[in-house]
Amino acid sequence: MVRGLTAQRIWQDLCEDQGFGHGYASSQHFVRELRRRRPEVSDMMEHPPGKEGEVDKIDRLLAAAVGDPREALYVVAVLLGVREGELLGLPWPNVDLARRQLRIAGTSSRTLDGDHVVTLPKTSASHRRLMLPLLAVDALARTPRLGDLVWPGDDGRLMPSSTFTHRWEALRRRAGIRPVNFHALRHTAATQALEDGQPAHVVAAMLGHASVGTTLRIYAHVTQVSTEALVASIAARHGRRLRVLPGALRGTNGGTDPEIVAHKGLQWCRERESNPYERTLTAP
Repeated sequence: MVRGLTAQRIWQDLCEDQGFGHGYASSQHFVRELRRRRPEVSDMMEHPPGKEGEVDKIDRLLAAAVGDPREALYVVAVLLGVREGELLGLPWPNVDLARRQLRIAGTSSRTLDGDHVVTLPKTSASHRRLMLPLLAVDALARTPRLGDLVWPGDDGRLMPSSTFTHRWEALRRRAGIRPVNFHALRHTAATQALEDGQPAHVVAAMLGHASVGTTLRIYAHVTQVSTEALVASIAARHGRRLRVLPGALRGTNGGTDPEIVAHKGLQWCRERESNPYERTLTAP
């Protein structure tokens, strides 16, 4: 991959060369011009800006974090959805690289006096042990040890949330990501896990939710897509067995449209004269 080039920059260069606004060219025109003018990066992108996938954004974020002393923090956040306070309060004894495990047992909090302390998680579910992806293990292995905390502030103590926010904003700008708060990485991790087909209770355990219902409520838009995919897979698997035979529906509001019948379902009562359905769901 060619470094230092972004889809937005290439798109702008092409538009300026052509003498028209950035929203004018079609994606087909863009790809054609990209292959002609910049063959060395033609395989880097196949769509104009705005069509970039979530995985591509994550890759850009992780690439921008390389060399940052908090690289592993961003990796763990975007892959496992660990909260900001849980990361800032993480001590080295809770990191087991040999077993690829991370133990969340506290969170960095600010007291009324303005001091930063590590407190117990707010729920028992937040106290959890996570398996680390190899990407996170590699980043943690390269993290310098500057004290008991994995990611301390400049004075070796807990990093204030305001200080961390400034550092997150700097990384976000380097990665070319739109303005979002750090907590958005937690939602990204959960969404990616659900879209990858992980069960909701597994994602809830990863996030430290007290109830799987919390996960389902927050990410209902993702689980709805998963449900639609499930129905589509069932239709693909068994649809050939559905056979609506000619006949009339008597005493029902379903009409005679086979599509309506298929949607509302058939209640077939065997050997009953009152049965209004003269249909069969499977071929003889």
